[in-house]
Amino acid sequence: ETEPEIKKLLERVFCIIMEVGCEENPSKWIQFCQNVILNENAGGSAGDAGDFLDDDEDGEGGFDDPGDGNDAQEESEATGSCLETRLFVMESLGSVFKWVSEDDRHWDIVKATNGSSEGDWLILQLQNLVNSGFKICTGNVPKLRPKGIHLLNIAVEKFGDQ
Repeated sequence: ETEPEIKKLLERVFCIIMEVGCEENPSKWIQFCQNVILNENAGGSAGDAGDFLDDDEDGEGGFDDPGDGNDAQEESEATGSCLETRLFVMESLGSVFKWVSEDDRHWDIVKATNGSSEGDWLILQLQNLVNSGFKICTGNVPKLRPKGIHLLNIAVEKFGDQ
């Protein structure tokens, strides 16, 4: 969106929806943010967007090989509003840690896995978060690299003792 007022409103609405959604199902929102930031599923069909709301898990990490040939496309999309969107979504991804901070099961593997296999806890998404942070900080978009390092720093800070 190029209209500043509308852009701010859309960002605010997105953050509210994401904050509420993260309380119940952070892994779906993390995956959504990763797809936007890493520019994955960019060539997918309109039906791919529906996968975000499905409760079925396919068990796959969803990450493409870094040598997939999309480097030129990523570099060309690393400017203007596309870059602004990716930077905004990256900041939102970093906020997930704050939005779920009240529940200890997000931070403690014993509490997250104790008693039942139900639940969507950040500690169980740690590999996915580290993988994304690495891809972002080593990717082709220089303005995203510091955000990827920041994501890795947050992960080490929150989960370093685990």
